[in-house]
Amino acid sequence: MVACAVGPQRLLAIALLLAAVGACSNIHAGDPLAFVNEARQRVDALHDSNYRFDALFVDFNSDGCPDIFIISHSDWGATSQLWNNRCDGSGTFRHVPASEAGYYIEGPPLVSGWVTRLDFNGDGRQDFWGRHGSAMGARYRNGSADGSPTPRFAAKEEGCEGYCAFADITGSGNLEVITDNRQVLDTAGRQLRPASGKKALQVVGDITGDGWPDIVQPANGGYWRNDAGTLAWVAVPAFTGDSFMQMLLADFDHDGHLDLVKTRFQDNLGLWRNNTDTRGRRWMKVRVRGGGGNSDGVGASVRWYQAGTNQLVSHMPVLVGEQHPQTHLHTGLAGHQVVDLEVRFPSGGPVYR
Repeated sequence: MVACAVGPQRLLAIALLLAAVGACSNIHAGDPLAFVNEARQRVDALHDSNYRFDALFVDFNSDGCPDIFIISHSDWGATSQLWNNRCDGSGTFRHVPASEAGYYIEGPPLVSGWVTRLDFNGDGRQDFWGRHGSAMGARYRNGSADGSPTPRFAAKEEGCEGYCAFADITGSGNLEVITDNRQVLDTAGRQLRPASGKKALQVVGDITGDGWPDIVQPANGGYWRNDAGTLAWVAVPAFTGDSFMQMLLADFDHDGHLDLVKTRFQDNLGLWRNNTDTRGRRWMKVRVRGGGGNSDGVGASVRWYQAGTNQLVSHMPVLVGEQHPQTHLHTGLAGHQVVDLEVRFPSGGPVYR
């Protein structure tokens, strides 16, 4: 556990940095990189594609071994491919066609990329959720039988329109969906918070250190502060109100505050350092480590409770996708100096508290 306290204002103050990014490495200039192409040795069927795609490692059949999943963009998923890890120690993969596994079903709603793997119905199995431009995107519910060597998706369902993020905004203890017009829905599509403000790409994280995830929309010039489930707009002068293509929240300077990185087509990297005065609120950064092929604990549910009680302080799942490229979790703990930490592993795995 790492906890720290910081100083005096309530409003979010973020300093704009014009960043020039370099790289450092322990590899000397003359040293070759030792990569070996093992595709044809490890994968029993290769399918060429001329399409842009997303690639994921994900354990769809819950056998502890990561499978390879490719989602094609330009043809709305028609040439998506799944290679199932044989999980026999050979390190080889068997191609599973969509007709067998059900990861592509023709017709709307569609997926044209921007895929997040997550357990949206809470049954412990890894599902996936995709975007289809500004139209309704699809999500696929995993129906793999326990112990089955082959993944199988039970249904394709409507996901959400446009660009969506995932977090527990209301403190329900469940995963919720946040749309780009700031609407908050449960995973059954019921509205929990109405839309508000202009549409803008959003990223979600606890930037105020109180244990509640906030909704950051730099293109609108500010963020929605989450006060125990109530959302209030706060303007941030450092945000230029421009359209961003990609965003990420991360504590790059290790001061306990989530900072913002943005990229945009034909533009430079932008980096905003979070100087928020969190009034002595503490924070914790957690990295879940699992066994077998799921070493990053993807799909695990992590909850922070007031010490010795079941009163929830914060709740975050371990997700992987466009909005969730980091496998460690970062949350504020409000005024709590000591908390209980609970980790529930997916697929009926162990629970630690």
